[in-house]
Amino acid sequence: MTPASVYEPSPRPFPSKLLTPEYPAHFEVRKVSTNGGIRWNHAWVNLSHVLGGEYIAFEEIADDIWAVRFGPVPLGWFHVRLGCILDDDGNSTRKPKRRAP
Repeated sequence: MTPASVYEPSPRPFPSKLLTPEYPAHFEVRKVSTNGGIRWNHAWVNLSHVLGGEYIAFEEIADDIWAVRFGPVPLGWFHVRLGCILDDDGNSTRKPKRRAP
């Protein structure tokens, strides 16, 4: 028996475009630009170009510290004073740019 002989397409239709996540009213919501960042108080914050065009949410959990999520998926912690998003280990998800020799 081959996989093709037992394969059946799913009867459930797959949406052509996924719905935009809805967030509670107390969240700050930002649209990620096509080059993977957002503006926060006029400063540029890098995220990921993979999220370009999507809406992400920020929930303040302490002074100048925000939990960042895309829908139900936690992305990390935004530290306003550092101007970057850190993972659970305190590492930036973006690598620093290398300087030219």
